Amino acid sequence: YLEYRLNADGEFVRRVLDESFALIREDKFASDITDFQAVLNGKVVTVTVATEQTTAFHRTLSAQESMSLVLRN
Repeated sequence: YLEYRLNADGEFVRRVLDESFALIREDKFASDITDFQAVLNGKVVTVTVATEQTTAFHRTLSAQESMSLVLRN
């Protein structure tokens, strides 16, 4: 099983779980996440994440990225 979540540190992580939902591995997908959304359309889940950081010159940089996951079974 795969689980995607936003942790307390603002990191968007992918967790790989076994059949009893015990954690096998956790991978950081992105950091400094300000928002994420998941939309189900048939068997496709589209996950969109937004991130924002302030530079040393006090400029705000923002980015948004999406990925599509095809559900099986």
